[in-house]
Amino acid sequence: MKANIPSLIIYALAAASALIFSLMGDNLLSLYSKAIVVSSAFIYYFITNNYKIEITKIIIFILSFIGEIIVLLESKNAIVIMIFCFLSVYSILLKNIIKDFFKLKIDKKDFTTILVSTILIILLIVMVLSLKLEKVDFSFSIFVVYAIVIALLSVLSIISYIKQNTPVFLNLVLMAGCFLISDIFYVLNYFYLSLSALRATAVLTQVLSYYFMVRYFLERDKLTSIK
Repeated sequence: MKANIPSLIIYALAAASALIFSLMGDNLLSLYSKAIVVSSAFIYYFITNNYKIEITKIIIFILSFIGEIIVLLESKNAIVIMIFCFLSVYSILLKNIIKDFFKLKIDKKDFTTILVSTILIILLIVMVLSLKLEKVDFSFSIFVVYAIVIALLSVLSIISYIKQNTPVFLNLVLMAGCFLISDIFYVLNYFYLSLSALRATAVLTQVLSYYFMVRYFLERDKLTSIK
C-alpha cells in the first residue's frame, strides 16, 4: 500500500460521514467530519508531494480548517470570521490562477463561450444576493466582495480550461465549481430557507472541493517542476 492511501481512505470516510450527518441534521458531527476532511486532504497532499509544501498552501489548509470549525464557538462573529477565512483562501488561489491565466492566449473563437459562461455565473450570483436573506447581522458589502472574488475565480478557471484541456485546469475548474455551488447552497440554507437537501448539497460539494484542490495543487506542482 502506498503511503498516501490511508489518508485518502480517511478523507473518503470523513467526507461520507459529513454528508450522512448533514442529512441526519447532526450539524456538530458534520462539522467535526469536515474538519477531518481538511486534515486528511492536507496529509494526502503532503505525502503525495514527497513531504514538500509551500507556505501559501499551508496557510490555505489552516484557513480552511479554521473556517470549518470556527462556528463551534457559537459567537455572533463566527460566521464573519468563517467568511473571511474562505475569502482569504479564494484570494490566494486567485493569485495563482491569474498568474497562469496571463500565460494563455485568448482567441476570438473562444469569446462567445467565455461571454456566455461569465454572464451565467454573474446572473447566478446576482440572483442569490438579490434574495431576502435572513440572519444577516453584518455588513452586506462582505457578501458583495466575497461574490466578486468567487465569480472571478470561477470565470478564470473556466476560461483556463477552455484554452487548455489539461489535468491542471480540469481539477481547477472542478474545484472552482464545487466552491461556487457549495457557497451558494450554504447561503440559501443558512440565510434563506433551511432544507436538508440544500445543506447536503453544500456539504457534498464542499468536501469534494478539497479533493479537487489537492489534485490541482499536485498537477500544478508537477507542471512547475517540469519547467
